[in-house]
Amino acid sequence: AHAVWIWDDQETKYFSFSLTAMKFKPVQLAYTIMEDDFLGKAKTWSEEQALMVCKLLVSSPGYVSYFDLLEKLGRPVLEEMFERNFLHFRPWSEFAQDLIPFPMEPVVTAQSEPALRAMEAFVKKLDK
Repeated sequence: AHAVWIWDDQETKYFSFSLTAMKFKPVQLAYTIMEDDFLGKAKTWSEEQALMVCKLLVSSPGYVSYFDLLEKLGRPVLEEMFERNFLHFRPWSEFAQDLIPFPMEPVVTAQSEPALRAMEAFVKKLDK
């Protein structure tokens, strides 16, 4: 059974959405896998950096500029995020126009839609 929320404030709607998304098994799996990234298993980045990336992606159209993220985090951090499957690198391509609006430069996305929903849950949980 799903909870039905009748309040009209934005925070309650967001919490309701996050709660519903977390009931979806692929989101639960993505969340569980990402927990290691927030618990210090990564060698080159901190929880604060992981949370910053999650906030950027959650508030974006689904992607952020690779070059902007590279400037903020540095190559070693970004490369480990790709290696640990925390993020996905999308090179510019005429044939990969599934991102809207279509980016004209390489971008970084969450690994999947469930991973993006898990990032939303981490932002809600850890952003103070």
